[in-house]
Amino acid sequence: MTDKEGQSAKWTEELKMGLCVEMVVELETNNFTDSGFKGASWKKITKRFNENHGVSYNQKQLQSQNNVLKKR
Repeated sequence: MTDKEGQSAKWTEELKMGLCVEMVVELETNNFTDSGFKGASWKKITKRFNENHGVSYNQKQLQSQNNVLKKR
């Protein structure tokens, strides 16, 4: 997945773990359905993830990485 400038997202182990942490935080607010996170939840996850890790990944990049992690 690429960002607005066409650069690929670089997923280090630290960033993967950070994404997992942000998803768990959002799970604790009960904004999760059987089919996944609600749109508003992904916006919150994306905002916190970028702020906490000094990156500017978009929502689609995070959702794509979430799908990769689920498959593993």
